[in-house]
Amino acid sequence: METQDLYYAVIAYAAASNNLCLFTGAGFSKAITDNNALSWEDLLKKVCDNSELLAIKDALFSSEKAKPDLEIAAHIINIELNQHKKDIYSEIASIINDINLSSHFEEENNAIHNFLKKIEKLKVITTNYDMLFEKLATAAKESYVSIAEGQPIFGDSANIEVYHIHGHIDWPQYMIVTVDDYFKFMSKESYFSRKLSTLLYESTVVFLGYSLEDHNLKRIINDYKISSQTDNVQSNLFFVSRYPIDQHIKAYYENSYGIQVIDNTETENFFKKTNEHLKDTSEAVKHLGEIVKSYLDDGKNCPNEYLQYDNLSFINIINAFTLQRKSIKNEDVINLIKDIVSKKIDLAKNAEASQKQGQYETLASWLIYLSRSFDIEKTELKDTFLKVAYDSLSNPFAYNRWKNEFPTIKPSNREIIVNYINGQLEEKSKENTNFSEQHVYFASNLKENFFP
Repeated sequence: METQDLYYAVIAYAAASNNLCLFTGAGFSKAITDNNALSWEDLLKKVCDNSELLAIKDALFSSEKAKPDLEIAAHIINIELNQHKKDIYSEIASIINDINLSSHFEEENNAIHNFLKKIEKLKVITTNYDMLFEKLATAAKESYVSIAEGQPIFGDSANIEVYHIHGHIDWPQYMIVTVDDYFKFMSKESYFSRKLSTLLYESTVVFLGYSLEDHNLKRIINDYKISSQTDNVQSNLFFVSRYPIDQHIKAYYENSYGIQVIDNTETENFFKKTNEHLKDTSEAVKHLGEIVKSYLDDGKNCPNEYLQYDNLSFINIINAFTLQRKSIKNEDVINLIKDIVSKKIDLAKNAEASQKQGQYETLASWLIYLSRSFDIEKTELKDTFLKVAYDSLSNPFAYNRWKNEFPTIKPSNREIIVNYINGQLEEKSKENTNFSEQHVYFASNLKENFFP
């Protein structure tokens, strides 16, 4: 299974478990409005045009002059509007209120509608001022509740909860627009700041419609990074980009911020792919809950039939622990992983000739998934993992999987794997025993390919 398919499997599992949170930005609104929604800069320019503040517009946005940060530009525009007994909040609300969903997203059976119908619960965090996600929910005939600063918070149950952390157009006086608004928002402890921290830590979060360079995005995910690294839990943040992104940049964001990138993907295609993975996930979630419960509560081992063919079985078990925010340092998690890997090795060894390749490839996928998700060196799983990974790397059925996926795993794990390979090569070379030509070839070939 390719890396991005694994990501979709994690996202689908979270959706089926009522634990998915979508974090939407301006690009999401543009995607569902035939590009009629405005970027932040274009929105400020439109405010200037509507109020005939052409001199201010030229001063702030001319390509021949240095441009201030957009929050500062908004503050300057608001000062000028105040002199005309207007304010930027009402002007923005008036502009956005005229923007509607494209007709395609008001029809039945589009990808987002199908997604909303498949799941029971969804949380949406947005920095957008518009109410477009609420319109999506209405078109899909799903219940929703909108929550924003200054607005009464109701306890009514709804399928979809939409958190407007920068406010929305129905309550424009509370929108976060100017630089002063942002400073106040970032400095005060509020319901929203606490809720945001909780959702990021406890949910699987997908960012849609943002740039990786977005300052707000970096601040939010950096705050999450600090808490997740402390607990050594699996990263549960995903970033969807409509543009291709170089593997080196993906690796940087994954290792620096704990965010995993799905690139070259339009918004609607993201929902189509998620829907495909959701087809069988709901039943798997129920079955998996029983397996994990029996292991933790009754001491029963994971059944072989669940591990034999399903490439997602191991990944879904890790997802189950992740949703419980259990660290890989947790003794139960370590013991279950060891039990599963041991069983998979036996299944591969005892498989019929026609099935051996599939078993060994799947085992390699599981090990790569672990080494992409956790810092193995910091856990008691390290010794077991390295031994099994070394054998897997030397297996002709698994080697190509390792070769193709090796650049995607964490640098710290690449380092300990290669150090282990070097140590084994030196030791076996001295002993000159039980060290086949095939073993030498595959281990050495890996070292030469990635660490010349």
